Amino acid sequence: MLPREPEFDQSSVEKTPGQNENVVRHEHAHFRMLAVATFEGIVISQDGIIIDANDAFSKMIGYELEEIHGQRVSHFFHSSDQDATEGNIKEGKEVWIEQRMVHKDGRVIFVETHGQTVEFESRVLRFTAIRDMTEHKRIENALRESQERLLVTFASIGDAVITTDSTGHVTFLNPVAERVTGWKAEEAIGEPVQSRFQTIDEDSGAVALDVVSRALEQRCYIELGDHTALVTKDGRIVPIEHSAAPILNGDRLLGAVLVFRDVTERRKAERAAFDTQQRLKALIQALPVGVHFSRDITCQFIDGNPTALRQFESIEGANISASAEDDQAPGRQAKFFIGDRQITASEMPIQRAIAEDRVIAPFEMAFELPSGRKWLGEASAAPIHDQQGKVISGVAAVVDITERKRVEEALRHIERLNSAQEERNKLSGKLIEAQEQERARIARELHDDICQQLAFLSIQLDQLRLDTAVPSNTQPDCRRCESERLVKLTHVLDICRQIGKDVQALSHEIHSSKLDYIGLVAAVSGFCKESSEKNRVEVEFSSKDVPGTLSKEVSLCIFRIAQEALRNGIKHSGATHFNVSLKGERDGIRLKVSDHGVGFDPKEIQTKGGLGLVSIQERVNLVDGTASIESKRNQGTTISAWIPVNARVEPESELALSQSRRH
Repeated sequence: MLPREPEFDQSSVEKTPGQNENVVRHEHAHFRMLAVATFEGIVISQDGIIIDANDAFSKMIGYELEEIHGQRVSHFFHSSDQDATEGNIKEGKEVWIEQRMVHKDGRVIFVETHGQTVEFESRVLRFTAIRDMTEHKRIENALRESQERLLVTFASIGDAVITTDSTGHVTFLNPVAERVTGWKAEEAIGEPVQSRFQTIDEDSGAVALDVVSRALEQRCYIELGDHTALVTKDGRIVPIEHSAAPILNGDRLLGAVLVFRDVTERRKAERAAFDTQQRLKALIQALPVGVHFSRDITCQFIDGNPTALRQFESIEGANISASAEDDQAPGRQAKFFIGDRQITASEMPIQRAIAEDRVIAPFEMAFELPSGRKWLGEASAAPIHDQQGKVISGVAAVVDITERKRVEEALRHIERLNSAQEERNKLSGKLIEAQEQERARIARELHDDICQQLAFLSIQLDQLRLDTAVPSNTQPDCRRCESERLVKLTHVLDICRQIGKDVQALSHEIHSSKLDYIGLVAAVSGFCKESSEKNRVEVEFSSKDVPGTLSKEVSLCIFRIAQEALRNGIKHSGATHFNVSLKGERDGIRLKVSDHGVGFDPKEIQTKGGLGLVSIQERVNLVDGTASIESKRNQGTTISAWIPVNARVEPESELALSQSRRH
């Protein structure tokens, strides 16, 4: 009950004489009795400050009345609802609103509040009734979650589902039901289920039993078997299986649930079963594999498809069993071998599969027929069981592998040839590596020794030329002779200098040091420029997307191919313009060297075996690259090579190349 008289009852109420004062006190007493008896919390506030509250409110939020008095009303509301509470108090609105309060222990309480502002004895007071809705909310949420789970379940299952109310009107269709019936949910909900789910006898076309009405009437599960079909919205006839059950809440009938599935595919499968058996029989008859069937577990009679009969040189109906009682049966007349050992009937595939009750994996065996023909086969077998799992017969498959064995032997011979070719490739690689080492050695000797000697000789000749200069006071005849000797000496000096340049150029051509210092693109570009100047032709060079860092092996391979291709073109094509390009492609580099010269027939070159083109092909093969030559007479030539950037190099090659770098 209210613990004390509200302040407005004592200090702020002016006493009125006589009956008016008694009426006020009487009304106060009624109010206090009502506040104590109600289950709702009652709060009286002035300017947002609580001046009185009942026990129900105290219990609702867990605070004692002494803790409540003097606090702002909004203090006990959830932080997100405090501003709205203060606003309603300030504006004096009468409101019915759902809000949240916070219990003393921290729990959130869902409440419904009814606030009203009144003038009472010259003061403006706010009366707020508060109802605890927490349990109601919990039940409401649980019910909603249950309904959502049920709807999600119906919507996600593979069967079609329709629910109705107690009068048989549709309340729900899941997506499968929409798809099967052709009716959208919005077209069916609220309509009698019979108008959206019409069934007929599949054979006669008569109207079928209404399972939903029967389930509602009898309040029991109703199921119909086969031969029922659904008439869809667009008039299609769909074979179905369906059942219905009532939805009950105790004795109260809430509605019914109808579950059905489209069995069109199953019906098709049933109708196709016989066709499948016939096709299987035809397939076995047409198979190029010998198929053997034992009639029972004794294997005394084995039938075969046409291929099996041909394998045994037999006719239809012949017994090809090695266990036949008739000594004249084809199976008894034949001999069977595994390796060089002749095997008995009990070791044959079907006999083993039945005796051991397991699948016999493929194995090779030899057959020798009464006619003397011998052939190789690969045989496998399996037992056949009845419904109880008992072995009742067996089946075997035999493939004639005579031709396959011949081909395998031919392939092994080719592999041996390929292996020899690989050895030749390795040898070629070593020869090319040795050639590169020798080139490097000769290039160093030319550059470091002969070039220096030629330079020294040039200096000496130049000095001799200066020393033999004709003095001005020399006699005319002598001066003429000396001048002639000086001209010859100058000519010898020029020849010596040119030899030095040629030797230096030859040194660079034999072993380009540019590859080591400025990279592939610059080296090829420099070679093109040198070739252009030396041979007085135009060489146009271009590059695109070439990686900046390449292995020594890849760079050297591409450089040598470019050298060989351009040198061959200049020498044989008769062209004055050449195009050389390097292009980075996926996992490799593409080199192209082309001209518009006289061209040639590539077949003739392959026959004659031109050394330059052979060298290109050998280098490409060593790094697992590819090369192609396109040429036609009087239409020019294009040599293209693709080299992988991660070219495989034999360990011996790596060692040789590393030694070459150190020299």
